[in-house]
Amino acid sequence: MRLQISKKILIYILLLILFTTLHNKKIRTSEFLQIKKIEITGLSEKENKKILKNLNFLYSTNLLFVPKIKVENLLRSNNLIEKYSIFKRYPSTLRINLEKTNFLARIKKDGISFYVGSNGKLIKSSGEILNLPFIFGKVDIKEFLQLRLIIENSELDYNEIKDLYYFPSKRWDIKMNNGILVRLPKEKIKDSLKLLISIFNNKNFKSFKVIDLRQEKQVIIDE
Repeated sequence: MRLQISKKILIYILLLILFTTLHNKKIRTSEFLQIKKIEITGLSEKENKKILKNLNFLYSTNLLFVPKIKVENLLRSNNLIEKYSIFKRYPSTLRINLEKTNFLARIKKDGISFYVGSNGKLIKSSGEILNLPFIFGKVDIKEFLQLRLIIENSELDYNEIKDLYYFPSKRWDIKMNNGILVRLPKEKIKDSLKLLISIFNNKNFKSFKVIDLRQEKQVIIDE
């Protein structure tokens, strides 16, 4: 009995392949499973409509033959998007869920103000100034994201940082909201942040302006 069932299944599969091969062009051009509705969610109404407009070419496309690479390239070109997922809702709807990138810092490039997204991309400022650290210097965004990750995994509150200064030597200075300037080393930043927190927690150090941690096992404090 099992052998008979297996033979039947095999025959059905072969017939399906044959049918698909013979009628592939007809399926593509027929109204069967044509996209009649595209749903975009995740960004602002304005941004969703902008993306929807760019996807107008998909209308009347068969759901089985959506040009996935073309759609994904279009979504990746939008700097506001962190992640996306594409769903087909048969018989005629394509649904795209977007996840907006988080704004981590502000920066200027060629005189233009941008936000730095958690996706590593720059998003042109719309005029509204968010309360985020400002990055000074010609920085590789990957360097900033690495520093941001180290800070997030430490006890230092990123929200207490006012400015970030990047130097050609690939070293950072951090200015806190309370005006304290912290000079970090190029390496072992994680250990330096642990030391920094212990200094902040020390009641004997409350009037300092600069904490220099560039030298290993040495702290220079300017009051």
